[in-house]
Amino acid sequence: MSALQLRLEPSTLKAADAPYGQGWLIIDNRKGSVDRHVRLSGRDPEGSVRVLFYVAKIDVRAGSESRVGIRAQLVAPRKEAETSKPFTVVATDGTSEATVDGTLIHTTSPNPIATAEIRLEPEQITVKDRTHGRCRVAVDNTRGSQPLKVRLNGSDPERAVGFEFEAWALEVPPGEVSRVAMTVSAPPPPGGETVSREIRVVASNEDGSVKTQGAFVQTASPAPITLARIRLEPEQFTVHNSSRGQLRVVVDNRSRALPLRARLVGRDPENAVQFSFDPPTLNIPPGQAGWAKVTVRAPRPRMGHAKVRNLEVGAEDGGIVVDAGAVLTQTSDDLLPLIRIAATLLGGLIALIGAFLPWTGDAQQVPLLTVRRFPGIGDIMSVATGDDYTYVTQPIARAVVIVLIALMLIGILRPKGGMTIIAGLAAIAVTIGFAVYADAQFSAAPGGTGLPLVVVGCLLGCVGGLCIRSSES
Repeated sequence: MSALQLRLEPSTLKAADAPYGQGWLIIDNRKGSVDRHVRLSGRDPEGSVRVLFYVAKIDVRAGSESRVGIRAQLVAPRKEAETSKPFTVVATDGTSEATVDGTLIHTTSPNPIATAEIRLEPEQITVKDRTHGRCRVAVDNTRGSQPLKVRLNGSDPERAVGFEFEAWALEVPPGEVSRVAMTVSAPPPPGGETVSREIRVVASNEDGSVKTQGAFVQTASPAPITLARIRLEPEQFTVHNSSRGQLRVVVDNRSRALPLRARLVGRDPENAVQFSFDPPTLNIPPGQAGWAKVTVRAPRPRMGHAKVRNLEVGAEDGGIVVDAGAVLTQTSDDLLPLIRIAATLLGGLIALIGAFLPWTGDAQQVPLLTVRRFPGIGDIMSVATGDDYTYVTQPIARAVVIVLIALMLIGILRPKGGMTIIAGLAAIAVTIGFAVYADAQFSAAPGGTGLPLVVVGCLLGCVGGLCIRSSES
């Protein structure tokens, strides 16, 4: 095989930020007189380089040359930025061999995260009377030779700041700077105070991270609620025979810089009053005033009595409350005398109507006739149904009931209702007693329209008599 020659193009294979270096192996058989069937292989004295061929066996015709792709790679990865290793390519046809020496230079560029930088533009975010601020995060990959992929994250030692990025993941081309908007937010400081919070922003990937820090400075003007004034119109009002009243609350926002958003609340020492506001929340521009309608509801006092209630209405903003007071007076008329008169008179009228209507279901068995005879009580109780004496009982019972109804009505003139109640109950007892008697002696079952009217009317009269007692108690 002396006529067979090998050469590498290039003789030095470079693997820059790649797992292998590649080139071409030229097998030159132009000086040979016979065809060659060649087997290709590679060797390395240190065993650190692996040589691979696109075709491991090739036929090379006499008077020609063939070209085969070759790759060389390190067996074990190196941590050094640059590693140079020699290797040898061998071509053999089974009887002789030809060789050529080459070199693999493996270079690793620095990881882009190691040379990257991150910064805030600006480093200090300053806001006034706001809960959030904005800046830009710049990720600098100008010293990197590879694209840099990172994920952004933010934190603060107090864990009081929220972070929002326009894009949480960022890819920065080599040699360039990419910027993304960032919004930070935190609860505002108390009115009239300034708070500065340290913030940290980190750009990281699986190979490492870079970070920077800045400050979020918040300044708060005095809370508008501390300057506000509130008043109730009117401060004293009276409602008569009602559980509901209305007034107006006016909130004056004397702050010249900030609007006031106030939630209206109401209370009373007894916790007996219900408050409703229209609207329930006031949005008041700087230097102006707002108002709302206040509706209060409270239990009415007893008839004939009055109740004075102290009310407080407040405007609340962020836990700070300014309030104003008002006095509600509730009065109630004494309706019991009117109820007594109406119930007694109406009951007496109904009972009188019932006294002249049939009390039994069959009026023929116990008819309403004029009294012709008036025997003794014992004779009346023992007479037979067909006797004339059976007719004398109904007119007597009706007369007694009418007298009792009259006494019930006359009871209105007395300061107490005892007479009305006793007369009404007695009239009911006489009426029911007669119905029982008529059923037992004459088989005349109750069913007439008069009897229930008497009972209902007398009961209504008794209710009128009880009204005076309730008032006096």
